[in-house]
Amino acid sequence: MGQQPNGIPMIVFDRPISRFTAIDLMTLSGLWPEARHRGGPDADSLLVLDSERGPWLVIERRRDGRYRAGDLDGRVFAEGRRLADLALDGPD
Repeated sequence: MGQQPNGIPMIVFDRPISRFTAIDLMTLSGLWPEARHRGGPDADSLLVLDSERGPWLVIERRRDGRYRAGDLDGRVFAEGRRLADLALDGPD
């Protein structure tokens, strides 16, 4: 987990580029400020962390631009062409 100098949690990146857009990252950090970004050959992932239970959610942006939300066991909760399709902040 990373922190800004003022102690506020922030997303930690493992490389300087991302398949996620700036708007994606702002949205996701607003929902879960404690996260780790991982780059991969087929998708970039945002691993959502919880200080009590550890990592619990994975948000992916694949090379084809599609999004996926799932758990660490590989179960998929939602997929879509837009981050909003995942309904991460609950139903409308």
